[in-house]
Amino acid sequence: MKDMTLNYHLMHPGGDSRPGDPNAAFYLDGVYHLHYILRHPWQDDYSFSFVHVTSPDMLHWTWQTTKLQPSFTRHGMFSGTGFITKEGQAAVIYHGQGSERNHIAIAKDQALSEWEKPYPVEVRNPDSSEAKIDSHWDPDCFLIGDTYYSISGGQMQNFTCPPNLLNLLRPPNLQSPKSPQISKI
Repeated sequence: MKDMTLNYHLMHPGGDSRPGDPNAAFYLDGVYHLHYILRHPWQDDYSFSFVHVTSPDMLHWTWQTTKLQPSFTRHGMFSGTGFITKEGQAAVIYHGQGSERNHIAIAKDQALSEWEKPYPVEVRNPDSSEAKIDSHWDPDCFLIGDTYYSISGGQMQNFTCPPNLLNLLRPPNLQSPKSPQISKI
């Protein structure tokens, strides 16, 4: 069975590959794109990148040049997800290691080989003041109709309804610690 591992289970090709969890998956122009987190040495310490692999069939994978990494983003990349913007562009939302914020990066092409510089997510209260957010990890963002929705992990999950991707809006009293799921708004 060991001889089939690399044929049927996607594994980083060398060395320690933890944590390795998948993030930001897309199907664009007939190609599957998957990013997974890789811990690696960086600036006398360790950091994390989104390694990029592609496949025509989800069985045969090709490693692409890793663009979403600390030398580009200026911070490591923890868990997040991929989504498609209103303009049809692939984008990722993720937690920036050491930044105490979530960030969004938007792809410049359908091959996901070039990205705009990531920018921090600024969450605002309904009165436009800056929202105090205690948990920024494991963010998700998705589009329903003309409205973006975003949620982050933590003891009290923070749910936002951004009117655009530059300023996220935190609606009041949307969720309490006793609410295990999110209701449709």
